[in-house]
Amino acid sequence: MTNETTSKLWSAVKLELSCEFMKPNFRDKLRNKLLTIKQTSEYAGYVGKFRKSNCIVQVDSMTAMKLSLFRFF
Repeated sequence: MTNETTSKLWSAVKLELSCEFMKPNFRDKLRNKLLTIKQTSEYAGYVGKFRKSNCIVQVDSMTAMKLSLFRFF
């Protein structure tokens, strides 16, 4: 069984490993994907994809807010 602390620690380890071994243009491709992501199914799936991508690319908070707001209009 895992608890919340273990889960967060494992997520941090996975992020560090992926940053260490990913291709040099990975962040650019992911940033472009983040800027063009569209909601095609349920809201929870969209938010999950957005948060995962934003965690890796780390778009500033104002841009992230604008992206998440304007996708619904």
